[in-house]
Amino acid sequence: MTKRRFDLRTPIVTSRWVYLGKYLFFAIFGTVAAVRGAPALDLATPDGYRPVWAVFIVAAALACLWGCLRDRERLEWFGLLVMIPFLGAYVFAIANAAAYGAREKQALAFIVILILFLPLGRWFDIMPRLKVRR
Repeated sequence: MTKRRFDLRTPIVTSRWVYLGKYLFFAIFGTVAAVRGAPALDLATPDGYRPVWAVFIVAAALACLWGCLRDRERLEWFGLLVMIPFLGAYVFAIANAAAYGAREKQALAFIVILILFLPLGRWFDIMPRLKVRR
């Protein structure tokens, strides 16, 4: 079975372009959080956690981006495996801030929870195909 290489001439509507956009979004998200900060994450986690968190988010997003570009589903799967718990920590931080009085953050918490499902769906999509290959 031959793998089909990524080609920039593929139609824009394909799922691959959507995944590339999502991974690019998460790489930018982690970079912005490292530079500008993430107040909810800083309040809910110990000092020094945010820079480590941002490095893992950016590294995982870039691994996913590279895996998606080069048809390396194992690399993409591993990047998602790293990214999902760290995004879960961010969702927890916003939910924690909303629970302790920052009521204006509840809508943001709902949006971020939806964002968490973006890489989670792809992870479940790749998982069965990796089990079949040897």
